[in-house]
Amino acid sequence: MSVLAVFAAIAIALIPRGREQAERMKCRDCLKALGQAPRIFADDHGGKFPYGATNSLAFTNETAAWLHYTAMWQEIIAPIPLACPADRGRYTNRADFFTTSRTITNEAGEIVRFTSSREGSGASLRALNEIQNRGVSYFIALETDAASHPSALLMGDRDLSTNTASVRGNVLAFGSSNPPSWTSLIHRDGGNLLFVDGSVEWTTTSQLHQRVATNGVANNRLLMPW
Repeated sequence: MSVLAVFAAIAIALIPRGREQAERMKCRDCLKALGQAPRIFADDHGGKFPYGATNSLAFTNETAAWLHYTAMWQEIIAPIPLACPADRGRYTNRADFFTTSRTITNEAGEIVRFTSSREGSGASLRALNEIQNRGVSYFIALETDAASHPSALLMGDRDLSTNTASVRGNVLAFGSSNPPSWTSLIHRDGGNLLFVDGSVEWTTTSQLHQRVATNGVANNRLLMPW
């Protein structure tokens, strides 16, 4: 095999890794931008996140992750996607969810047809109301107060395995003794997490377990977009 052929083979082998790294970074940037929305929302609602704000669409809601994002729609600045670019099959553009005409089965099992829209965020909000969790990659923690646990999990990639964690409906509950682990559904070897203080970290499973053990939250409750 020639030297050029060897270099070509190496370059081809590195392409998937390069794409994965780029998707991780885009996912991180997306979460960082999305993280501004709950803090702005809390500033306008007495320090409460949508789950804890009595006048919120998502007040005490523990079934629909997408509804929490709908509640913060005014605070989510376009074009922040609600889906990770590595999450195949989920839509990745908030300002214009649908770039071509297509059909999708919503959570009620109904076939819905969409076409490319240029109507801005209003059209996207209607689309999210239709496709619901199928347009969202990120869990949202059922935290009520923006100041209660700055190092608590707030959002993150949805590819968490349950392990021994408790699952009730769409809520994943766990503590330091039974934390979940990352799967390879979205990313390889880890996932991105957004914390209440606005910081974003890429974590492996062992790092995730360490953060859960030290975040000061006895009972983490994550609403998953499953």
